[in-house]
Amino acid sequence: MKEVEAELAGHIGRTPTENEMVNYLNHPGDALKLIKNLEKYGDPNVLPDDIWFEGLQTGLERDFVTSDGKVHTIKIMRVGKVDRHGKRRVRYKLDYEVFVEDIKVKEVAVTGPRLEMADTKNPYHIAAPFDSDLWLVHKKEGDAVKAGEEVLNLSLMKTEYAVTSPVDGLVKRVVVFADYKADKKMVPVKKAALLMELAPPRERCKNCDAEIEEGYKFCPACGSNIAGAKNLN
Repeated sequence: MKEVEAELAGHIGRTPTENEMVNYLNHPGDALKLIKNLEKYGDPNVLPDDIWFEGLQTGLERDFVTSDGKVHTIKIMRVGKVDRHGKRRVRYKLDYEVFVEDIKVKEVAVTGPRLEMADTKNPYHIAAPFDSDLWLVHKKEGDAVKAGEEVLNLSLMKTEYAVTSPVDGLVKRVVVFADYKADKKMVPVKKAALLMELAPPRERCKNCDAEIEEGYKFCPACGSNIAGAKNLN
């Protein structure tokens, strides 16, 4: 419990409350979003029920009372269209001051030049099997992998899916990375997008089974002459 409390404290920069800890233990990602939204926007429970459930119509002005008993006035002046990043720009007036906020309303997968599609005929390409969220990558560049070994995890509708390596090899590139355990962030990915690229496994010395880098003439482990194909597996 102390370790989890320290983890949450590290994310929010203070000692969490008991209620925050309960939420974090049950739904860490959602709890962290709620805490940060409350810190940025305040407690929305002070809004009247009709606004809470249905929103505030553009152009209408409404009064509401905050927990300290003060009366405030809010008016939505303009709501923009959803942009390519999944955000709407909202202009509103709170009391006598005008604010502009970019509100994220839609998850958008990686697009444009950053989106690299996998070659379905290349056994060393590991692709997203469906539109989902990448939340954990287990391997880094240079790591060895075995066929059938779990290399990353996806999430869809709060269900976890493991993606395994189709072949033996080495990790050449991690094209899309995520570490939800560290930062509580998932990365949206599209079906068939290239997530990881592998390379063929290195050759091994016949005498001691040590890995042999390309171009080596002698085994770095036992010193055997490996220049000839007869000395290699």
